[in-house]
Amino acid sequence: MDSRRAGSGRVLGVGAALLLAASAARADGLRFIDDLPDAPHVLIDLTDAQRREIAAAGAGSRWPWPEIRLTRAQRDQLRSSGAAEARWVFAASKEALAGDCTCGIYNLGVVAGSRLAVLRDGLGDHLGPGDVAAMERALTDPGLRVVASEPSPSVSHHRWGPGQDAPEPLRALVARFPGDRFDTTLRLGDGWSAKHLRVAVVPRVGIEGQVDAAPLQALSAVSSLPSARGGVRWPEFGARIEADGRVTLLVPGIVEAELGPRARAWFLLEYRDGRLTAAAARWEWGWTGASYEWTDAEER
Repeated sequence: MDSRRAGSGRVLGVGAALLLAASAARADGLRFIDDLPDAPHVLIDLTDAQRREIAAAGAGSRWPWPEIRLTRAQRDQLRSSGAAEARWVFAASKEALAGDCTCGIYNLGVVAGSRLAVLRDGLGDHLGPGDVAAMERALTDPGLRVVASEPSPSVSHHRWGPGQDAPEPLRALVARFPGDRFDTTLRLGDGWSAKHLRVAVVPRVGIEGQVDAAPLQALSAVSSLPSARGGVRWPEFGARIEADGRVTLLVPGIVEAELGPRARAWFLLEYRDGRLTAAAARWEWGWTGASYEWTDAEER
């Protein structure tokens, strides 16, 4: 399989294992009975607009497969059939899939005439390529500069799971997270204020499970405007709190994946004297973070 199919983004080791176990991915390819996949699926009727979109993209015969946004009726049909919630699916042809490895495939529909056979395995409310592109456009501001300091701060990476205590360098930062688990909507507590945030680069957790917040190591790489909201929703809004001479931001971000879809995350970024001192990312399967140590010569 083309490596690009295995994740339009490149879930961390444990996340990928969970995803693949749940989807029963097959290394010997997807088999077919006539025009339908020999795997659990739900047949949905395509709209005229969806059929035209698929035809314009080569009928799903080559990567990248068209990313089809589902109508409310189609989403209701999936749910009523016992399938997972999904906002969109890839549309691929039988010829593009027959005999090909299905490792890491998610939200996949197979074109069958005027219908789409949506595979149950790997189906979910995942981030698609279009979602990530829209998030990048909404959150990044080309007027903000990525400031690279020389020499760079020393970085210590940390990782821990649900129910485990955060490591000492990140404990105070993690305690400020407005919730006890990942959720796309968070109610803000005392000290927090909702913000329209824009960043030079959307923060990420790399495929090795390490926070990549280096492009945001200067507070000048982030801008914010006030909002009257009492909470925040991923990815439209973030938040800011100031305490003990530090500025802490709550920023939407992404977890990259070796196999399968990218995942949503909230990033806590802590700044002192305009420099990033700690970062922690909360996502569905736990936490990962980093602490940054600046020498006196590097401090502003």
